[in-house]
Amino acid sequence: MQIWLRCNQASEGMFPNEIGVESENSNRQKFSLFVDKRIIKKENGELYLKVSLLEKGKKESTILLPSDPYGVNSRIVVVPNSLLKDT
Repeated sequence: MQIWLRCNQASEGMFPNEIGVESENSNRQKFSLFVDKRIIKKENGELYLKVSLLEKGKKESTILLPSDPYGVNSRIVVVPNSLLKDT
């Protein structure tokens, strides 16, 4: 299932279709990654990244990031539900 993760824009990527974004996991550890601009959306002043939802819990959920992040060692990340938005 696809879901949206709220992010902050970090920077333009090396390629024209790439953008760097930053978010944080449930332990408040920040991570960043470069992604294709086609899986980003802006809504009400917020920036969202399309991710895969693996498991939804009451307060936090496990997601799969679309590319390898910097700051954490895995594409599978547990994030607070407050950062997630349904498609």
